[in-house]
Amino acid sequence: MSQDRWYPSLTTMTDGRMLVHGGRISKTEAATTPEIYNPSTNTFTQLTGAKSDEVYNIANKGWYYPRTFINASGKAVFFKGNNDGLYELNVNANNKTGSLTKKASTSGGDFRFYYPAVQLEPGKVLAFKDKKKVQIIDTNKFTVENVSSIPNTRIWSDATLLADGKVVVTG
Repeated sequence: MSQDRWYPSLTTMTDGRMLVHGGRISKTEAATTPEIYNPSTNTFTQLTGAKSDEVYNIANKGWYYPRTFINASGKAVFFKGNNDGLYELNVNANNKTGSLTKKASTSGGDFRFYYPAVQLEPGKVLAFKDKKKVQIIDTNKFTVENVSSIPNTRIWSDATLLADGKVVVTG
């Protein structure tokens, strides 16, 4: 990679490339430029068009494990801790620089980097938030729906989709 990254997210794109974004370079500097790894050429490319000091800033821990999922358009959609944005990151092979667009609000800025999220089905993500709140985020239509609350706050936990469509939260 072109820069050190502690606590980034890695996401496999539909074409087999790996998106690397978020993370920090040091205790005081965030990694603000996403990169794409191409395993067929063993190379990393910085997505300079998707660089964002605002989105990946160090002050609100935006660098810390962005929750990232692939939508039906093949773009990475993510939300991050301490923020209310739902972002679309275009890493199309034809667009060597990438682009980043805020598509919607998850309302309230109460998602934290230590809460789990899990993809329920293509385009639907179950996300846990402050005060036991749970949302379903549609990564295709960029909509957010509040659903029932969980009985206990679950930080540093994992959410796992089971074969029957239910979600178990552990930890």
